[in-house]
Amino acid sequence: MNLDLSNLTELEKAIVRAIVFFDLFNRAPNLEEIRRSASVLASTGDYFRALEKLISAKILSGQKDAYCLLGREELFTAEAEFHELEIKKALKARRGINILRFIPGIEFVALANNFSYKPESDIDLFIITKAKYLWWVRFLLTYKAHFLRLRRHGNNIKDRFCLSFLISTEAQDLSPLMLADDPYFKYWFVSLEPLFIKDKIDIEFITANTWLKPLAPNFIGFSTPRLLKNHYGFKISRLIIDFIYLKILGRPGEFLAKKIQLAKMKRNYNSLAKFNDQRVVISDQVLKFHENDRRAEFRDKFYQKLKNLNLQ
Repeated sequence: MNLDLSNLTELEKAIVRAIVFFDLFNRAPNLEEIRRSASVLASTGDYFRALEKLISAKILSGQKDAYCLLGREELFTAEAEFHELEIKKALKARRGINILRFIPGIEFVALANNFSYKPESDIDLFIITKAKYLWWVRFLLTYKAHFLRLRRHGNNIKDRFCLSFLISTEAQDLSPLMLADDPYFKYWFVSLEPLFIKDKIDIEFITANTWLKPLAPNFIGFSTPRLLKNHYGFKISRLIIDFIYLKILGRPGEFLAKKIQLAKMKRNYNSLAKFNDQRVVISDQVLKFHENDRRAEFRDKFYQKLKNLNLQ
């Protein structure tokens, strides 16, 4: 595509940039996905009118609330297939989290990287734990998920949980984990879909990430269509479980869980973690294991596409 889009309005440019990003993953996003991730503050109506104008100008194509760059109309069929797959994976994840949310110290669980599923994909989770118990919670979560055949390991990948990104409530600002000029991280954040939220931790989490506001000003909260309800029985159960496993067993549990897991992690991740690498972070506040982190690759492809459109 050899279009010069430099004369578009700032809103129109923001829309095209968002669509270019989704195009990297063969996605044709809907209006809400575009608006939530775009960098210009405007109403849904303004975004809709701008999209219609871009379609009339033969810059974009649109079909049933899905939008793509002109010439990429094959993505409309792929988009329908993606949504069928996304529904299936989300329902499987929700059933699993309905059990795992009873694990002490878990405060927040969300689907992550859920804008680029493939049939053989695992299910990425982003988890926030209670402060001071990150290692203990991960230990309990890993073994419970493994026992229930929910955890990804070895060749067991499809529809299994990838437990590779956990933080404690002490490290809710994620900006230290961003790469320089990291467009992927914004889309990753706004696309998080919570399955479990304890004590309104989602509001605290969003508030802690002030870097997001100028990049995605229309984002005011996570989409929660599949959020599990914390019924009275669950709340009482978690109070009892947390008291036993955190108040009574928490400190020795944290010490032993850290010692056990560190011994294994040093064999697998030491070469990356010790060099302050954002792909692998091992600390008492953040456990992140993304050795195959492709953010730099996506960043370069994204900006090359923008350059081709004269939109940098």
